Amino acid sequence: MAKIRHIAIATEDPEATARFYQDVFGLERIGDLQSEEVDGIYLSDGDLNVAFPAVQGRGDP
Repeated sequence: MAKIRHIAIATEDPEATARFYQDVFGLERIGDLQSEEVDGIYLSDGDLNVAFPAVQGRGDP
């Protein structure tokens, strides 16, 4: 049976979002993403990896 192994959730505040997922779901921080294009944080529970890339606010629609 297929399983989800990696998801990405774009957020304006990767630190706050990662802290929430660590506190609520017990995920552990496994890395930081820093490049010219994007910054973010990686968390994992050992099976599922979650990336939280930073996005700039879009403002009002």
